[in-house]
This record gives sequence, structure tokens and C-alpha cells, in this order.
Amino acid sequence: MSLEEARSFAECWVDKHKERIFEIIDKDFKFRDFFLRDLLVDDNQTAYAGLPAIYLTKCAQRDPTTFDILVDLLNNTKQQPQPIEALRESIRSGAFKRPKLGQGRPYKSAGRDLILFYLIAIIQAKFGDLPFGAGADTRNAEPATKIALDVLEKAGFSIIDFQPGKYDTPDFRSVEKIVRRFQENPKNKEFFY
Repeated sequence: MSLEEARSFAECWVDKHKERIFEIIDKDFKFRDFFLRDLLVDDNQTAYAGLPAIYLTKCAQRDPTTFDILVDLLNNTKQQPQPIEALRESIRSGAFKRPKLGQGRPYKSAGRDLILFYLIAIIQAKFGDLPFGAGADTRNAEPATKIALDVLEKAGFSIIDFQPGKYDTPDFRSVEKIVRRFQENPKNKEFFY
């Protein structure tokens, strides 16, 4: 394994998926909505029966994104699984209202964070000797975070608004923080099940 091979692998992957990456890292991309629909709803706009349907009905009580998915499912004419059908009348009558958004600012960089997380993961899966990030045990080794950042920026993606002289740490250290934040964010919990 060489750094050139790892870099070439990452460049090929980014080139192959460039259009989709542009779509996903757009700040207006609704990452969680997209992901939950893919996980819980089939191609015919019917929720999967069993745990996915139960998950939708329970989370819709406190989560606006799941509530919106539930309403979209009930607005189409297809028969939904029983737990979802049981809510049809209460949603139509207004008794079951959309929950309010939580406190804090919207998480608009989830798509970017997902692409970084995934690209680093596939680089490390293919080239297991590469360290994740910088550390005392990785001196003189280029980490997967730096390769991912360099390859994405070379392909024309604006990943980090890095301003030389403003920060004391290298820019790829920010990528390490981004990946950790993505993993620890409670809004992304479904992604890791």
C-alpha cells in the first residue's frame, strides 16, 4: 500500500460520484429526510411494515422530519401499515399536530459531513495501514482525513473555509472534528443503526 495508491483510489471514487456529491453537500439538501425515506419507505411510497412503521409513528410525536414523512405517506392513496393507518384521522383532523423544531441552529452541513465520513471510511477499509488522523503514533504518515480533504478540494468541492494564519492547526484536523461531530450528533443517530 502506498499513499499514491490511496490518493488515486480516492480520486477515482470522487470522480465517479461527483454529481451525486455536489447534490449531497448542498446546504439545502435535507440529509435526514432523504436518509429516513430511504430507510423506512419503499419505492411505491409505502412504509415498510413492522419496526419501520412503528418507528415512524413514535418519532413523529416529537420529530418534525418524521412527522412530515408520515403526512406525505398518508396523503397518497396507498394503504399504509396498520400503525400508520391508525393515525390517519388524528392527523387529518389536526388532533395530531406537527411538533416544533428543536432548539439550536439547523444542521446544514450533514451532507458534507457524510461524504467526508464515508470517503475516509472507504479509504481506511481499502488501505488499513493509513491512520485516521494526526497523532503521536502517526508522525510522518499522511492520514486518511488529509487525503479525503485534498482529493475533494482538488475536485472542486468547498469543504472547509480555511483561512491561513487564523488557525494554528492544519486544515485536516478540522476534518477530524467534522467526522467526530457527525458521529456524535443525535440528529444522525439512525444512520448508525
